[in-house]
Amino acid sequence: MTTVEPIEEPGSRFPADTDPEPAAAVSLERWLALVAVATGTYSAGSARSAD
Repeated sequence: MTTVEPIEEPGSRFPADTDPEPAAAVSLERWLALVAVATGTYSAGSARSAD
């Protein structure tokens, strides 16, 4: 039984891969947030460098 359970887990993950939209949306939001923070940091860094 213990051997069958791990085999069923990957099988259960396949349907999850069929729905990449939610995961992709979260990743996109996080990436955009990261870019926004990075852009703000770079802008501040550039301004300080210009000074």
